[in-house]
Amino acid sequence: MNDAPALRPGALRPYPCPGGCERWALIDPLSNSARIVDGAGVVLGEYGPGLFQSPTGLCVTRDFLYVTDPAAAVVWRVDLIDEAIAPLIDAQAGLRAPLDVALAAPDQLLISDPAAQTLWRWSRCEQKLIAVATGAFGGLAGAAGEASVLAAVEAGVSRVGAEGGVETLYPISSVTGLAVASFGALAACAESDAVWLCASYGAAQQRPGPWRAPMAVAVNERNVALIMQKDGRIWRGGLGGGDWRAWPKPVR
Repeated sequence: MNDAPALRPGALRPYPCPGGCERWALIDPLSNSARIVDGAGVVLGEYGPGLFQSPTGLCVTRDFLYVTDPAAAVVWRVDLIDEAIAPLIDAQAGLRAPLDVALAAPDQLLISDPAAQTLWRWSRCEQKLIAVATGAFGGLAGAAGEASVLAAVEAGVSRVGAEGGVETLYPISSVTGLAVASFGALAACAESDAVWLCASYGAAQQRPGPWRAPMAVAVNERNVALIMQKDGRIWRGGLGGGDWRAWPKPVR
């Protein structure tokens, strides 16, 4: 088993579950696998243990997971129906060490690759990587159908279009993980032990909580959030002021 990577900015995402049940997709740093879990952290499905080398980010649709694996220079596609796992994009296409991935416009993925100083676009139609911006992009967050994603950059949190163009929205330093939310965005800063609520009109407010070194964040449509620490511990709580509780270690 590989040691867990130091940076896992996209390790948490809400999973679109029919009927409104609470489901999450996450990367387990101990088993180097991707998992679907319920609202209590109980594992409902596990994918890629023994195959993924150092998964750091994922994005999810109802039927597929897309997982970045910088040590393998691969973006994996996991079919959640038949559980088939295969490389979708690899080093032959131009990847060096993909860190995170987010949904952008329909049928498009944006992939941060700081080793290549590039933000890539991949689409089902084009079947190739296209560089849309240059720089040390880190964590990403997007939503299906949107033509842009949020990206962590040195200057803070920026909006990046699938066709290019970078606009700084929140000048928050040392952002690792990002999540799109109904109110704007949620940003994790491991170095400062901070989680920021970023309003759609540009204001940002630090959210107090029990976490230490928050690495990744996720928010669902009910504004329930997960915060993953650098050590892999996960906190769950409501952004409206609900109690934050640590999940037990997920088990089958």
